[in-house]
Amino acid sequence: MVLTTRRRTLALGALAGGSLLGTGAYGWSRYASRNHLDMDIRAVNRSDEPASVSVLVYEDGAVFYERDDEIGPAGGERPPDERYLGGPWIKRRGAYSLEISAVGETVDLPNEAIIDRLTETGWGPESVETDIVIADDRTLDVVVESAD
Repeated sequence: MVLTTRRRTLALGALAGGSLLGTGAYGWSRYASRNHLDMDIRAVNRSDEPASVSVLVYEDGAVFYERDDEIGPAGGERPPDERYLGGPWIKRRGAYSLEISAVGETVDLPNEAIIDRLTETGWGPESVETDIVIADDRTLDVVVESAD
C-alpha cells in the first residue's frame, strides 16, 4: 500500500509530536529532580580522642533517617578513625538536608546549602561526597563536594 501525501504528512506529524512529547517529559523530569542528591557520607576523626557522630537526614522537612556512630581516635583501629555512614541516601535520590552533631557542635545543612557548595551543578540529581571532620582541636567541620 502506497501512502498518499496526506497520510505521510500525518504520520510524520505524529512522529514529530511523539518525539517532542518524549523530549519534554525528559526535560521536565531532570528539572523536577534538580535538587535531588545521592550522597556518600564519611566521618573522619583527626583528634586523639574518640568521638560520637550523629547524623539526621531530612527529606521534605521530616526525619528520613537517623544514624549514630562511634569514631575512634586518629590512628586507631577499634573503632576505626574513619567510617563511611551507609544508608538509603546512597542509592535513593531525594531532596535531602542534613543535621550533623559531634563534639558538642551541630551543623545544619539544608538542601539549598548543600547544592550551593557544589561546583557545576545542572538539572537532574547530583552525586555528593560529604566528609564530617573532627579536627585535632576537637572542632567540627563539614566538607561537601561533587563526586567525580
